[in-house]
Amino acid sequence: MRFAGFAKSGVADQLLTNEQIDQRRRHAWLAFKEAMDRMIVEANRESLRKVKVTREDFVGLAHCAAEARTAYLQKGVELGTGKTHSRAQVVALRESREAFDEICAVFEALERVIERGYLDIPKL
Repeated sequence: MRFAGFAKSGVADQLLTNEQIDQRRRHAWLAFKEAMDRMIVEANRESLRKVKVTREDFVGLAHCAAEARTAYLQKGVELGTGKTHSRAQVVALRESREAFDEICAVFEALERVIERGYLDIPKL
């Protein structure tokens, strides 16, 4: 078993096992991570202070996502009912999917910043 120690005035005051060294590293890492998490929250809160979200905004975005999903699915169904499909139909389908994906991404990002405490919860 190997031992490592630290010294005050050149004399080994305490010998540490590898497990104790790892434990100190783990505690140092956790303290660092906790400090970084606090700084990240504060940086995000400061930056996102410009974004004002109301309950109506949140509900409106949910409706927008639902409408985009409906448009995407409808285009897909229409494409599937025909015997052939044109390049323009495929492009329109892809654009519908991309719009739906983007709206969902912003909705999820908004949920995430609220869950993490970067934005205040919209009042009911």
